Amino acid sequence: MLDRVFLGGVRHADTSKPGLPELMVCTTDVAAADMIGITPRGIVKQAIAPAAARSSFVNPANAGLGSSPPPSFDEASHSGLPDERRLAELVAASGAFPAALNPLRVEKKYTISTEQTGVKTYVLSDGGVGDNLGSVLAYAANNAAQFAAKSRANGGRGGGAEMAAVNWQLDNWLVDLLIVSDGSAVSSNAAPSSALSEIGSAIDSMYAATGGDQMRGTLDPSLKPPPAILISPLTLLLTRDPKALAQDSTEPLTTLHFGTELILSPSVAGGPPASITFTGIEPETLEFIIGHMPEDERARAAVALEQLRQSGTLQGGEWRQPDWKPGGPARDLYDLVRREFDRRVRAFVHTSTLEDQLDAGTADSIFLLGQYVARLNKPYILRYAGATAEPHAN
Repeated sequence: MLDRVFLGGVRHADTSKPGLPELMVCTTDVAAADMIGITPRGIVKQAIAPAAARSSFVNPANAGLGSSPPPSFDEASHSGLPDERRLAELVAASGAFPAALNPLRVEKKYTISTEQTGVKTYVLSDGGVGDNLGSVLAYAANNAAQFAAKSRANGGRGGGAEMAAVNWQLDNWLVDLLIVSDGSAVSSNAAPSSALSEIGSAIDSMYAATGGDQMRGTLDPSLKPPPAILISPLTLLLTRDPKALAQDSTEPLTTLHFGTELILSPSVAGGPPASITFTGIEPETLEFIIGHMPEDERARAAVALEQLRQSGTLQGGEWRQPDWKPGGPARDLYDLVRREFDRRVRAFVHTSTLEDQLDAGTADSIFLLGQYVARLNKPYILRYAGATAEPHAN
């Protein structure tokens, strides 16, 4: 279906175009316990260090140093990926949930000697098995790209890894900012009520334990990782109380400060506030949210918005001494926006990991929630994207 509807049989190796973003398909090689990021030019690899290896012990356990091994890059001609494989095939592998969907097996022959050859077999499964956020491989690609650039600047004089890194084609991963989108399930803290829900809860728990900064290795400790911004429904979630999370609940589910509280002043002069707030919502984002409310609430929000503009309380996106008392237009608009957030977050929370078909209303709610959270984080994205002293060409 991916090929038929979206991709038209394109090979991943053909997707890299000058001036366009480069796609890395994140998978997990369950045969070698490696996170594998497949780029058009080769693979970024980050070994999954067991918990014991990422821990420190006082006895001679020969198990851990408290860190993960460094990442690596293997060119397509050597790794056998992506080779001639269609992008749709690799994308399917990246979501191949173990036991539910078949992994993708890839064999690459290599020469050991003039008389002997070997075969490297990848068993590529869901990327979330190693890191459900996908950030570990993004950091690995950036770390390898910085290492390659540094090695080229030094003429590969360090030998070994530095000489090999001179030829790594990873310049597109010299990024200034990572935007991490997290659509993983939100636990309601409620006890599973069936065997299927027990499996779903177990899966969600295992995926919640994957990834994280401890899984990241580095080729050179002097290389600084880019800052990251998280786009997640958790930004808005107020509680995980099962009663509030219930489908028919009317209890507030999301958190949204007014924005006039003194503790929410910007941490840096001229910078965004320390928390996402109602008064910090940009005018076009506020209009976008109102435009997707149910018809009756949309009409009420439009009336409140016009009253605030007429009174001078809201002018050009700037709030001037709003009165948050119930019944007033400022509070009415706030309550309607928060209710809209509640509506979309509740639909997301009640969508199980095991559901493969969604009704149109649920799909629309989840899609809108992603847009809302991204738009709410726009000031932070712009600030940190523009904060790099020496921006990269890519």
